[in-house]
Amino acid sequence: DIIFLFKYHSHPDLDFNTAGGRLFKKPSDFEITNDHLDKTKQNIKKISRCVCTGVDVGYGPENQYSTFKPDSKGAAPVTYSLSLKFT
Repeated sequence: DIIFLFKYHSHPDLDFNTAGGRLFKKPSDFEITNDHLDKTKQNIKKISRCVCTGVDVGYGPENQYSTFKPDSKGAAPVTYSLSLKFT
């Protein structure tokens, strides 16, 4: 679910109200904070609003795809790696 949400919110939408749907709306905004125990860390620079410009997903170590035994939901990958880029 986390991977799906980052991929969904990193893509622009078509704006059908302007120019007959030929323009894009910007992707969702993200507000990243550096918190620990419900307090914002003061010694780290604050990050302004940004958009996710890249989502890279890896399934398995060293590009070796392997899964658990299948069940009623399917066969989940053993490991995931998620790399995000923000601008």
